[in-house]
Amino acid sequence: MAKRLVNNLKDEYLSCSICLDQYRQPKTLPCDHIFCQECLSSHVVQNIHTHKTHVEISCPLCRKKTSIKSKGNFDVEAWVNTLPTDSLVGSLMKTLNMHERGTRSPEVLPKLCESHGGKPCDAYCFTHAQLMCWECAARDHRICSVDSADKAKHLVQPEIESMKKTVENHLARARELSKSDETFKNSKVKVLNDLQDFERRLDKVYTSAKHQLCLLKSEVEKVTKMHLDERKNFYDAVQSLLELKCSIEIMANESEATKLFALLEKMKKDVEHGVDKFQKIEKENESCGEQYIKFVGDGTLKNFLAMYSSVGFIDSNVPGSSSLSLESMPTPRAAPVSLSHIFKRSKSVGSTKATD
Repeated sequence: MAKRLVNNLKDEYLSCSICLDQYRQPKTLPCDHIFCQECLSSHVVQNIHTHKTHVEISCPLCRKKTSIKSKGNFDVEAWVNTLPTDSLVGSLMKTLNMHERGTRSPEVLPKLCESHGGKPCDAYCFTHAQLMCWECAARDHRICSVDSADKAKHLVQPEIESMKKTVENHLARARELSKSDETFKNSKVKVLNDLQDFERRLDKVYTSAKHQLCLLKSEVEKVTKMHLDERKNFYDAVQSLLELKCSIEIMANESEATKLFALLEKMKKDVEHGVDKFQKIEKENESCGEQYIKFVGDGTLKNFLAMYSSVGFIDSNVPGSSSLSLESMPTPRAAPVSLSHIFKRSKSVGSTKATD
C-alpha cells in the first residue's frame, strides 16, 4: 500500500511532462514549470527562435516565451544549467528514494549495559519504558514496575498488534481514497496525449499551409517575370522617347545655326521613328486590355477561419479549479466567434471579457 502511494505521488507531482518519467536534475523555467535538465535542453534545441539581438524560448506546457539577450552563438546547455532547481521537489524525491531503498532502519536497542561492565540488559522498566541490566534495576528503579525483558515482550505484544491494526485500517482507507488519484492520473495522461496529437495535426496543417503559400509567392514571381518580358518592347519605346527628349533639349540650346540645322533633319527622322514605334506598341497594348493578378482564397479555408473561435477548454471537476471549469463560463461555448475577436481578446489569465 505504501509503495502504491509513493508511486502515485511520483506520477502526479514528481514526473517530467516531456518524458513522463521521474525528474532527473529538475530545472525550473521562469513560468515555474519544472522539467528534467536533459529533456529541457532537447526541447530548447528543437524549438529555439533566434533573432538578431536575442533568442526566444517557449515553455513546453504553457508556451510562455522567455527572451534572452544573445548576439552570437547561444549555449543552450549552459543556459539550462543556470536555471534554478526546485529545492522542495529535490527534497521530496530524496525522501521517497530513501523510503524505497529502505534506508530508514529501526532504532537498535542496546543489548549490553555500559554502566556495569557490559552486562546483558535482561530487565525492562514499564514505568520508564527502558531496557537495563538487573543491577541498574535494583539500584535506580526499585519503586518502578520491572520485569524480565522476555516477559515484557509478551506483555506489550497486544499493544503492538493494536497499533499495527490501527495503521493497517487507515492504510486500507487511504487505498480507497487513492483510487481517485489513479482516475485523475489516467485522465491526465489521456488529455496530454490528445493535446499532443492535436498539436501534431495542427503542425501538419501549418506546415502544409506555409508550403502552399511559398508556392503561391513563387507563382506571383513567375507571372511578374512573364509580364515584364511581354512589356519589354513598351519600356524600350518609352526609353527611346526619353532619350529623344533629352537630345531635343540639347539641340534647342545650340547657339550656332550651322550645327542646329545639321542636327535638325536627323532629329526629325529619329522622332518620326520613335513615335511610330510607340504608336504600334500602344495599339498592341489596347488590344490586350488591362492586365492584373489577384489571389483567390480557398472557400473551405475562409469558412473555417470565419467560424474558428478557440482550440478548446479543460473540463475539470477538481476542487479549486473554478477558473478552468465550465461553471465559470457564461455558457459552455462562450468563446469568440471569429479570428478578429481572438486578436482583440484581453490577454489576462482567466479573463472572459472580449472587446469588439
